Amino acid sequence: MHYKNIETAAFKAWPAREQHEGDTLVMRFADGYTKRANSATVLNALNTDSASLRRSCEQFYQQKKLPCIIRITSLSQAQELDLHLGDSGYEHRDRSLILDRALNCQQPQPQSQQHSGLVLVQPQQWLQSFCELSGSDYQEHLAHLAILERIDQPLLLAQWQVQGRVVACAVGVISNGYFGIFDLLTDPAARNCGYATLLLTAMTHRAIKRGATHSYLQVVAVNTAAINLYQKLGYCQSYEYWYRIKEIS
Repeated sequence: MHYKNIETAAFKAWPAREQHEGDTLVMRFADGYTKRANSATVLNALNTDSASLRRSCEQFYQQKKLPCIIRITSLSQAQELDLHLGDSGYEHRDRSLILDRALNCQQPQPQSQQHSGLVLVQPQQWLQSFCELSGSDYQEHLAHLAILERIDQPLLLAQWQVQGRVVACAVGVISNGYFGIFDLLTDPAARNCGYATLLLTAMTHRAIKRGATHSYLQVVAVNTAAINLYQKLGYCQSYEYWYRIKEIS
């Protein structure tokens, strides 16, 4: 049940423009921005015809003029499907971890120094800071902005500022008591200063006050620096997922 709660919360936290749900599969489309919003997530593949499932996904994403991306979790009983996709020319990519933790209502609030601290902003302002920290073009993130503006759950579009300068940012979304954290970035010139820890701690404190009882996040398995940070904050691995991708020929 915990696994499905996290998956459901994550779908709501990162809403697609289209979402089609079934007992086995959730197919999502969001104009091509991020794999998690433009893929078919397998919830439970037990007793499923792998070839039929694959063809359904291929037809859906072919109509969207996107690669067919199928997201498989380690708890979806999809070993047979995974092998079938590999045999059908689907590449295995981006093994990732879901980390989670229970939230303690007694968690202390971070001690902000003078002229520094948590700032909550609107989607356009948050995305501007994200693009500046990542060195990307704002105009190339309009589908990203559309996702942020579609979120209808309690939302924290957060920055950590030092003397008016944004040094870190992240998105936090609360759904059914589950607090998901996305898009954590730190200014490359301000890394190893503890700003990500301060930001996440402050966001979590706000989330607890708004009723969150669990927190989760997604991280690529090779990102050991991020995993070490999250483990220090009390996160533990819950399960894994990966993508099977077949590019448009």
